[in-house]
Amino acid sequence: MRAMLDSIVAGVWMLRSGAGGPRASEALGFTLVEMMMVILIAAILAGLAVPAMRGFMANNRLASLTDSFESALSLARSEAAKANAQVAMTPLPTGSGKVWSGGWSMFVDANSNNSQDAGEPSIRVGVALPSDYTLNSSTSFSGVIAFDGTGRLVGGNPGLFVICQNGGPWGGGAARMITVAASGRARIATNDSSGHPLDDTGTAITGCAP
Repeated sequence: MRAMLDSIVAGVWMLRSGAGGPRASEALGFTLVEMMMVILIAAILAGLAVPAMRGFMANNRLASLTDSFESALSLARSEAAKANAQVAMTPLPTGSGKVWSGGWSMFVDANSNNSQDAGEPSIRVGVALPSDYTLNSSTSFSGVIAFDGTGRLVGGNPGLFVICQNGGPWGGGAARMITVAASGRARIATNDSSGHPLDDTGTAITGCAP
């Protein structure tokens, strides 16, 4: 922005100087009208740049949240294989079903009942997402996602998680998706040119609540 403003000032100076350089009477500075023109143009450029910067920051935050949750899924899988025991993740608060925006709990599920009982150690707890972001799962992971001692999904049913910012591309925001295969491997999906996440078949999902 500073470089662009300097260019505007230089352009105004060249226009008023002409081919022969600035006249002696003009060498002391710019007129009030010229300065107002520079300020007006700078204000217009700033008005255009601020929304773009906000969008850039929101997309970076979305990417960071997606990376963080994908890393948590990979950690749960590796901890299950390391302990040769079932490790589960459940959304918070308990009973949230497919809604994971409120955070999550990761623990060793020694009795394989998909809930943390007394004596079952916690591994990690995830915090709630900011209010303008949502995290929802497909039905396969409603209430729980669990990995067995080999690192595979308990039940063997693959599924996905969708993280949206301001309603995703369907509501004027953005979205990312994480798919989890039956093998337990989590992967951040690619988006099409319109910003819609694509599942493993290359089909775009249709909303933030798969």
